[in-house]
Amino acid sequence: MELIVKEDWLAAIQRVDNYPREAQKWSQIGFDGVHNTQFLPLHQACSSNAPKELIIHLLEAYPKAAKTRDSYYRRLPVHYACLKHEPEEVIRALDSQYPKGPMEPDLMGRIPLHYAIFEEETAVIEALIVEFPRGATIQDKNGWLPLHVAARMGSPIHIIKKLIEIYPASINVLTKKERMTPFDCFLKFGRKFDSEMSNILRRRPQRSPLEGLSRSKTW
Repeated sequence: MELIVKEDWLAAIQRVDNYPREAQKWSQIGFDGVHNTQFLPLHQACSSNAPKELIIHLLEAYPKAAKTRDSYYRRLPVHYACLKHEPEEVIRALDSQYPKGPMEPDLMGRIPLHYAIFEEETAVIEALIVEFPRGATIQDKNGWLPLHVAARMGSPIHIIKKLIEIYPASINVLTKKERMTPFDCFLKFGRKFDSEMSNILRRRPQRSPLEGLSRSKTW
């Protein structure tokens, strides 16, 4: 774990190969400067933007780490991978060990798609939407859908359109505390006004294509 914290990636890979059981060892981490949580090395690697090679070595040493949550935030490694800008290839590697991971909520009720949108990782967002379209319907504990986050962040138009296509009624869903629709989020937090996005978020919802839709078999 210390080598991962130091971002000594080559030494960390060699350590995992020589001592694979250490991939199962928990360590206490002060993740956000406020709360402490218990991490496995895979959590730490995903939250440190470690290279794909280290992630794969850790998964080979302890595959169950992909379905293991940290102690406080209740996040899987895939949550941290989306939160810390890991590339699509890392998300795929994690999904191969725990296919349900991208649909699992954390302590805040957020799935990896929420974080990928917030961090503006377009390739990851696109892959998650295609493979796990029902993620577009998941509200976190504050009532935020992925569309609310996308509207706030000013996500690319094609992302906004796809989220609405999957879940048309989402344009009318209100957050719990602020009572905001995605359009309200766009107006309040949007970085710049975009007339096309404004028109899209105001459209009247149609029948959702989610009916009868299931997860794709492979990435």
